[in-house]
Amino acid sequence: MPDNVVFAAGTTATYKNNGSAGAGTALDGLISIGGNTKARTDTDITELSELVIRKRPVRTDPGTIAFNFLVKDTAPATNQWTTLSALVSAGTLVDVTVNLPGTFDNTTPLFPTFTGYLKEISTPEIALGDDRLSYTVTMQQTT
Repeated sequence: MPDNVVFAAGTTATYKNNGSAGAGTALDGLISIGGNTKARTDTDITELSELVIRKRPVRTDPGTIAFNFLVKDTAPATNQWTTLSALVSAGTLVDVTVNLPGTFDNTTPLFPTFTGYLKEISTPEIALGDDRLSYTVTMQQTT
């Protein structure tokens, strides 16, 4: 990722089908990772005779996370956008691993491996003043 100004030199990102062996397929041009909010939903357990609403936590939504990439290859037959778009359509459970070199003790990754389904992909975006095309892939995490 030589033109990446956000992450340290040597940062890599890969994806592979969940549970498959091997190093995975490189994801080129990662420029940002959006924040994720893990949320706990609750249910109303208030009885009709009560005046105060009571709630109990019931389920946890592991949340979504967004990965923003630069467009590096504009040939539709070979580019990364086409590959990731196919994963969105297929609903394939994937693991995305981001390796930031030099973090902590150099053996503990800053980010875990993200596991989930790619659920959205934007078309390449460019705005006034931009000099690069980028697109965003959103993952629904499962853990």
